Amino acid sequence: MNSNDLETELRKQVCVKYGMQKLDAQDCLHVSEQIFRETKNYVSQTNLKRFFKLDQPEHQNSQFVLNSLAQFLGFVDIKDFSSSLVSPDEDVN
Repeated sequence: MNSNDLETELRKQVCVKYGMQKLDAQDCLHVSEQIFRETKNYVSQTNLKRFFKLDQPEHQNSQFVLNSLAQFLGFVDIKDFSSSLVSPDEDVN
């Protein structure tokens, strides 16, 4: 799975966990607070707006942001999240 597909899936699953189909800028503040409560990682509202392409759509997300979002979903890190998406038919090499 390429990084764009991975981030798209991460976006979808964060929205599902938050109980929304799509997040707006104000939701990013609440998600930021929820991530901090659950993971003790601080991901700012601004970083979340960038991640959800509400601001600077071509922004490259940091490994910290990706890992924090994966942890918010119950995974160890973004690699663990990525591994969970690989179907048994795909070669993981």
